[in-house]
Amino acid sequence: MLDSRSIRSISKELGLSTKTVFDWRHKVLGSFQNIFTKEYRGIVETDSVFFRFSQKGRKKDFVNMGRKKRGINNQQVSVLFTMDRYRTYDFRVMKLGKMDVEGIDRVIDKSRFNKENVVCSDSEWSLINVFKEMGLDHKTFKSGLGVYGLDGVYHVNNLNNVVSRIRGWVLGNFRSISTKYLGNYLNWFAMMEILKDRDRKGDKMWDYILMDSNSFGRNRKVEESYRELLMLSGIK
Repeated sequence: MLDSRSIRSISKELGLSTKTVFDWRHKVLGSFQNIFTKEYRGIVETDSVFFRFSQKGRKKDFVNMGRKKRGINNQQVSVLFTMDRYRTYDFRVMKLGKMDVEGIDRVIDKSRFNKENVVCSDSEWSLINVFKEMGLDHKTFKSGLGVYGLDGVYHVNNLNNVVSRIRGWVLGNFRSISTKYLGNYLNWFAMMEILKDRDRKGDKMWDYILMDSNSFGRNRKVEESYRELLMLSGIK
């Protein structure tokens, strides 16, 4: 997993069925969900990032999304990306379609922010409302008008770099990701970012995995969480 190996590659090397490798992959990935709890330091960058809605690997209960549409719509999954400049990350799947205040409030971990933070984002009204209510210093700019930062300091360039690398990682290793497991894969990438400059990466990864006592239970509820995402997005 540290090498982003495919399920088929791991299955062949270890002599295990692809189902066993797949199941264990997601039991492990499920354990990452609640370990990213550090407070943000200094400047915090945030934005919604869109991934294509995918039913990859699903054998039944397909959702009919209709014809392909242009623009932001329910054929895209909105993910709230939040990070500081010390590799403290949080990637949270919000809803299908454009983010809103309700979606942000549902997934954002407000306990990770403090009054010393300066938040940077595009001038999206829902982000403005949430951070205003939190009483945080919030620097905004209109990227749609070609403005991508303020004073050379307040920008989301680091976040955009991470987004670009995640998209390349997905395309290069998996081609696409099922929306049902999207959160797991985003946490996988975050884990690799945290470990990339450390020695004994495998041992440290196991330390993180064993910190979580509910990964198996969370893995059993992944279908329930997926159904909840569809319901919150107005899809039956």
